[in-house]
This record gives sequence, C-alpha cells and structure tokens, in this order.
Amino acid sequence: MFICLMKDGLELLFQLKGEDIPVIVISGGGKLGDDYLEPAKVFGACAILKKPFPRNDLLNALSAALPV
Repeated sequence: MFICLMKDGLELLFQLKGEDIPVIVISGGGKLGDDYLEPAKVFGACAILKKPFPRNDLLNALSAALPV
C-alpha cells in the first residue's frame, strides 16, 4: 500500500498512468470527492470507491486488481 502525503492523489495517478500498477481510488465523498471521480477513471484507476462503501465492494475491487 502506498499513501502519498506530498502529492494530490490525481497527480500521483497521472504519474502512474501507463505503469502496470493497479490503483484503487477511494474518495472521501462530498463535492470535492465527486470532482475526482471522472479524472481518476481517465487516468487509469482500476476501481473507484466512494465512502462509505460496503466491505464487499472493497474486496471485489482488490480481487479484480490483484493477480491470482
């Protein structure tokens, strides 16, 4: 898990675009969170979860993102 405290999440996602690194974006919700959802899709997020989300949504996103 990588938590970036120095960069905006979208900036980090943009830098990772084209790499073979699955990224699951978790939005805190609210207006600012909604503004991040569409660019996150464009920049290659493999899953986007908006808080609060069911545990199974996270488990499904992890299963889809990680190779077996």
